[in-house]
Amino acid sequence: MSRSERDKARARALEIKAAESKARKRSIVIAVGAALAVVAAIIAAVVALGTKSDGVSAVRGSDGLDHVGNSFTAEIPEGLTEGGGISLGKGLKAGTSNEGAPQVDIFFDYMCSHCSHLEDEYGEKLLAAADAGDITLVYHPVAIMDETLSPRGVIIESYVASAEPESFAGVHTAMHENLAKKILDGEITDYPSIEEIVGIAKKGGLSDKGAKGLAEALEDDTWATFAEDVRKQFAADSVTYRDDGSIGTPTVFIDGKHESEWSSALSQFTNK
Repeated sequence: MSRSERDKARARALEIKAAESKARKRSIVIAVGAALAVVAAIIAAVVALGTKSDGVSAVRGSDGLDHVGNSFTAEIPEGLTEGGGISLGKGLKAGTSNEGAPQVDIFFDYMCSHCSHLEDEYGEKLLAAADAGDITLVYHPVAIMDETLSPRGVIIESYVASAEPESFAGVHTAMHENLAKKILDGEITDYPSIEEIVGIAKKGGLSDKGAKGLAEALEDDTWATFAEDVRKQFAADSVTYRDDGSIGTPTVFIDGKHESEWSSALSQFTNK
């Protein structure tokens, strides 16, 4: 092979090498583009699963309910659910559950007359169903009706559930019968003092130590902040089950499904 032929061959080899390199780069770009398209599709699907048609993103929490964001700035008390709920299983100790049983969530306000009617008609029967293992009952005290007793109701229920869980059911019932109901019925015309509230809690079974702690909690800014956080989370979550995003009590869920006709929904667990 002459020198000129060798030069031509070398030049041709370089051309082929350059063409192959260019082809490889083009293949890599195409492959990366395809991969990115797949990733984008996956992300879109995931987002769609957690987004309502109106653009509000909701996530199913460990408590079995849908939540929009996280409104909690104060620490959630020990033993309560991630949304501030108080669960009851066999034995009616706060923080327990009945595995495999339907979950009944009830949002209520001490100053809500319909909540009082619900408690009158179903409260004792729902507690009995939870104690029998037929349901997991989850109470959610919220403060939307007034600025005094409603937030105090959240603090009372949440403090007792966290600090003395074995006394929760008795205190909850005592507070309904001797405080909330009597105010709503007009038997009590003035807001009770902290001392009077603590006295009612003790009638429901709260210990002296628990009573002292409750009195302190009712004057603690941290607990007041927690009560406000619960209200904000309740309001944020309402768009997942109310088209207009309004809030109201009582609000009932069964296994995470909102039940607008709560009376008939609860009857299935109490008419036994």
